[in-house]
Order: sequence, then C-alpha cells, then structure tokens
Amino acid sequence: MGLARTRAIALLGIEGTVVDVEASITEGTPGLHLIGLPDTARNQIRDRVYAAIINSDQHFPHRHVAVSLFPISLPKHGSGFDLAISVAVLAANGAVPAEACTGTALIGELGLDGRGAARARCLARRPGGRRRRCHRDGRAPGQCR
Repeated sequence: MGLARTRAIALLGIEGTVVDVEASITEGTPGLHLIGLPDTARNQIRDRVYAAIINSDQHFPHRHVAVSLFPISLPKHGSGFDLAISVAVLAANGAVPAEACTGTALIGELGLDGRGAARARCLARRPGGRRRRCHRDGRAPGQCR
C-alpha cells in the first residue's frame, strides 16, 4: 500500500493552473478509481492509463487504486493528465521513486502502448531554477527516472 503525489496543469483558456495528482493504493475493490474528472473523461483516462502501464511492462496493482485530481472544483479537460496519473500510480506502487515526482508537473497523453504523444512533457525544476524535460523520446512512464 502506498501514496504518491505529482502535479499536472489544467488549462483554462490560455491560463494554466497547477493540479495536484494523488494516487493511493489500499485494500478494497480492485480497480482504478478517478476522482475530480467528468464522467466521460474518467472512463477514457482509466482505460488509457491501465493499458499504458500494462503494455509498458510495468505492474498495475490488483488493489483499490484511488487517484484524486485536486482541486476537484477546477474544470479539467482533455488527455493531458494521462502521464501524471500513470506516474503517480507507478510511484504509489513503488515502481518509480516517489521523490522523483516532487516538484514535477507532468503533462501528456499516453497511447495504449505506453508511449507518450509528441506533446508529452515532464517539467521539473533543477537547482538554480532551470527546467529540464524528459519523456520526449516516447519512453514509457516507468522508464522516465
């Protein structure tokens, strides 16, 4: 059982707002349970994230996996949350170091094979405030360390 946090960005017009993505793995009904997304997006993201993790040769936990996108009241649209959700689940499961997600905003859509779309980006602050990018070469979420 584990807990991990990362971040994503929700776009409202041309303004970006930070969204905290938390994944918690607990006992309970197995499955991926998404909180803070509209119903139609929830079903599509659930399927993409599950397939991307499995097809990236990573283990998807057979437990209750709750993922919350906070603030819940903030409108969230599109597939740009796939990468953040996948990495949060992998970190909560111990496949990715949880500290690697600290201070990181993950933005990107995942294909069913686990590869990121061309626009997938992982933005993190290095000491000194410089940004770095990873995941641009289409590597699977579990391979971006």
